[in-house]
Amino acid sequence: MKSLITISASITVVQAAKLLALTDAEESLTVDQLFINFKSKFNKSYPNKQEEARRKQFFIKTEKRIKSINSNLENADFKVGHNQFSDEDDNEKKKRFIPGPSLRTLAQ
Repeated sequence: MKSLITISASITVVQAAKLLALTDAEESLTVDQLFINFKSKFNKSYPNKQEEARRKQFFIKTEKRIKSINSNLENADFKVGHNQFSDEDDNEKKKRFIPGPSLRTLAQ
């Protein structure tokens, strides 16, 4: 069972690396250009300009995190980048990835 989990995790890491990889051209783009590319790549649309502006702010926050992480990984074999969740706020991400009560709550 442990080897199955390891293989599954390895496949997920490889898939994530392909999804998150930045091309050299993308690294030199402005945030506006990156956001336009992000919307196109992940088929994103918003109901109005206010929601688009709100989502762009979350995207910018994610971009700052990505740059910070990558600056500390200069000698690593990988880089982190945007995915389909880059325009979500922290609460949306928590709901998506940590459904229900936390493990800490269950252990008490």
